[in-house]
Amino acid sequence: MKSREGIPVYTFLFDVYFLRLFLPIAIIMLVYISFLPMTIILVVYFLYTLYIHFYTKRIAKEAYINIEKKSIKLFIDETDELLVEIHNDSPVTIAHGRLYFILNKQIEILESDHLQKSLNDTRYTVNFVQKRKTINRIRIPFKAKARGVYYIEDLNLIIHDLFGSSFVHFPSINRGDTEIIVYPKQLEVKNLPLLYQTRVGEEEAAYSFMSDETSVVGIKPYEKESFRQIHWKATAKMQSMYAKQYQPITNKRYTIMLYITEESGFTIHNMGEKLISHTAFLCSYLISKGFSYELYINYLAKEGVFKLPLNTGIQHLQMTLEQLARIRDELPFIREDHFISIARLNMEHSNEIIYLNGEQPPNINIGTSYLYVGGEGELRRIGAAAKKAY
Repeated sequence: MKSREGIPVYTFLFDVYFLRLFLPIAIIMLVYISFLPMTIILVVYFLYTLYIHFYTKRIAKEAYINIEKKSIKLFIDETDELLVEIHNDSPVTIAHGRLYFILNKQIEILESDHLQKSLNDTRYTVNFVQKRKTINRIRIPFKAKARGVYYIEDLNLIIHDLFGSSFVHFPSINRGDTEIIVYPKQLEVKNLPLLYQTRVGEEEAAYSFMSDETSVVGIKPYEKESFRQIHWKATAKMQSMYAKQYQPITNKRYTIMLYITEESGFTIHNMGEKLISHTAFLCSYLISKGFSYELYINYLAKEGVFKLPLNTGIQHLQMTLEQLARIRDELPFIREDHFISIARLNMEHSNEIIYLNGEQPPNINIGTSYLYVGGEGELRRIGAAAKKAY
């Protein structure tokens, strides 16, 4: 993002309106009053005024801030740096520049010689001098302290002349193009073996009786397998019959429903951060096992209730963590009954449901049981007859 053209501001004695009034008077004084010291003072004054106006106009047009448009993605307690470039394409030196900006207190600015922190710990100042026709790259090292999405805000650049008689104020940039995405930490979910328990006649099994014969993962003693499954090299080496062991075909899919708010549906639950962290852990675990999942969160996006479509893999996990990082109080949340109703209508119906909230388990009323994680972080199976009915 490139800042807009600056606005010159002058002290009273060098302001354009004052000059319009004073110039005729000065000419009359020079013509009718022959006093050498006064003449020298007036000449120096007008020469200096010409210099400041030349200086401020060139700076206003040919200096600017540039912030790279990018996303910095990291986990809590990881470090990185922000880059702000100040371009001075003018033919004059910046005698005294001052850059102001605000950063959320959850982004901790690390020790830096050129940064000054204000008393409220969120506003920072950078003083600098810069030669003509140069680029000043200001690097701001920081450490992420909490989940969320953050920006440099209220970015202001003010450039003074050498004696402080004038300055150029560049219009404030309310929000920079560089975003800092801090992924949630992962809190362990207990009782994960429940994910592998199948319910005959109600869902697909976690593992197929078939195997992927293109993926040999080892050998095993021969147990009357077909001729093509005999591992001849192992058989010759061991002097006993061995067969190839294949990678089993997995076909486990989940629908994760995260109800992040209080029962009223308007504000994030006091266990909200824990629920987000448990969700992050659960999604990471499912991806590590090669399982697929879709994710629903109880807020309205452009096309209805937020949904991350069914998928698997590292990229899917990265998208999940980013969406979890973007959860904030200002989102348009919806109540639990509406959320469940819409999610059930749109979900993949053969999927196993994993539901997370900060209260008690809801009755999803789908004629079967489902998996549930509360604020305590334990996975458990809930039957069709739950305490809460819709």
